[in-house]
Amino acid sequence: MKTQIVAATLILSLLSTPLPAQAQTLTAVVNRVDIAVDFGNSNVAGTLTDTLLAALLRTGAFNVVDGRIGREVDPNFYVIASLHYNDELVDDGDDGDNKQKVLAIVGIDLSATDGSGRVFFTDSGEQSETYERQARDWRELLTGQTSYDPAELGARMQRLGAPILVYLAERLKAYFDIMGSRSMPVETVEGRIVAVMDSTAAIIDTGSAAGLEVGDALEVRRGREATNAAGEVVFSLMESVGTAEVSEVQDQGAMITTAASLAFEEGDTVVREARELSAAEYVDTGDALMDATLYAPAIGQYLAARRSDPGLLDVLLDLGVAQIKTGDHEGAYESIVEFLDAGRPVELAATHLHSFGSCQGTFTLTKDSVSYRSPREDDPNHRFNAPLEKVAEASLRLDEDLLLRAPSAKQVEKNKDDSKNWMIQFDLHGANTEVARIIMRYVSERR
Repeated sequence: MKTQIVAATLILSLLSTPLPAQAQTLTAVVNRVDIAVDFGNSNVAGTLTDTLLAALLRTGAFNVVDGRIGREVDPNFYVIASLHYNDELVDDGDDGDNKQKVLAIVGIDLSATDGSGRVFFTDSGEQSETYERQARDWRELLTGQTSYDPAELGARMQRLGAPILVYLAERLKAYFDIMGSRSMPVETVEGRIVAVMDSTAAIIDTGSAAGLEVGDALEVRRGREATNAAGEVVFSLMESVGTAEVSEVQDQGAMITTAASLAFEEGDTVVREARELSAAEYVDTGDALMDATLYAPAIGQYLAARRSDPGLLDVLLDLGVAQIKTGDHEGAYESIVEFLDAGRPVELAATHLHSFGSCQGTFTLTKDSVSYRSPREDDPNHRFNAPLEKVAEASLRLDEDLLLRAPSAKQVEKNKDDSKNWMIQFDLHGANTEVARIIMRYVSERR
């Protein structure tokens, strides 16, 4: 039996969504694993749900609650997983033995949502194995189809699905580890003073359930009304009267203190404003997520960096790579085009494939030219630097490597129209083919 796990991080919808504070162990409610196939009385979904619960517990990062029980909890987030199954016929069994060889593929998508249902994390894994089945009659041989044995199918889903869930649980932990260490932004929290202890201490009506933590700084605001000669209120405003700090916190309330006497009053409003991360902080977080191969979360951080600083261009190349890894090829092309059109060069480690052998060097693409240079500076057959209009052809060889027909550096210097084929292979996070396709498209559209 051959098995293989393939990770494919999916597109994240709201990665810059503020997450709960990391000061305490997070509580996750795990909903029942959803399976599209109807098993009747089978408990495959239940067994896989148990596996997911155990996997999350083993990470040591979460308090885990079984969502099937209906227990009253106030979790930090919810975990949702769905399984999909597909059979691909490898051998149709028409050689006389009636045995069909089948590739079974189990994939699981996992997401985490906050209390409002907003998705802040989504990832997926896939595992496959080959097996043989006996075709029952000539119709099955002709169509390549056969009926499922529910027991066998359920067992296969459990066998292949379990390691995927363990893998995804670890990925979720890695995500929280990185995001927590990067001080994710927190939502604005607002409350009111409900009791005054003395001139330097008061009790407010909001606490840890809203995300408050000991040490949080709060602005204290007080309403003031302006009246006319008839005593009618004609204008209302809120003005700041000072700041206070959370000194003790409970679920639905907190004590605030201040070093200076603010003469707290019941009804005063307290506000902890959301802190927006800097563009550099978003980029650092995105880079850490890229290193952990959490490409979709990295996209969210890079996009947040661009929103924070629209003039930030260097992040576009990393954004494009992350988009390639998540399958968003059109988005990757647009990011890299924006990078190039802004006058930034794309420099990539590359291999020049010869008729016999190869050499390693640097491939450079700009909005005006394309070049390759190897350490063998004395040999013009291992370097070229051509304006885009001199490139006669840009295509893929065997749907894999970049084929450019362009003059060598020596031919350009002599202003000759002769050109040769250059076979280039890239090694950028294992995305050679898509990088080659993007460069081919850019050169073809601009030459």
